[in-house]
Amino acid sequence: MQDGLREIFEVPAVALRVWQVSEEFAHLEVALGVSEEVRLFAAGLRAPYCGPNAGFEAAGWLELAEGGKGEGDAVQSVAIVTLRVPVRDDADADAGAAPAFGLLVLGSPDARRFHDGMGTTYLAQIGELAAAALNRLRD
Repeated sequence: MQDGLREIFEVPAVALRVWQVSEEFAHLEVALGVSEEVRLFAAGLRAPYCGPNAGFEAAGWLELAEGGKGEGDAVQSVAIVTLRVPVRDDADADAGAAPAFGLLVLGSPDARRFHDGMGTTYLAQIGELAAAALNRLRD
């Protein structure tokens, strides 16, 4: 999934983490440990964050996504998208209130690639699709 996102969107760095995964999937790279601080950050993120890499712990995962080449240090801007438990198609359901179980992080060395003035609808949809695909990994 990460390689596909890198190619399709021409994003040089992509990282993906999920938590509360079933034991049978615990060995996967996407299931590597995530701190409680990151989990709380993800739970509070109601829309994708786009902006400067302000030393986010999740941006540090980008090094691993790039094969340990130190690319995470060169990331100047990031888009961080929370993966939430998919909700049923209910008009009263608030997708932003669903429990978070992962983060998708996109990074670029271009400081202007991801910024706070850009629209996030497309990123939110990518997050929903990724969450739907990855939900099967959960306990």
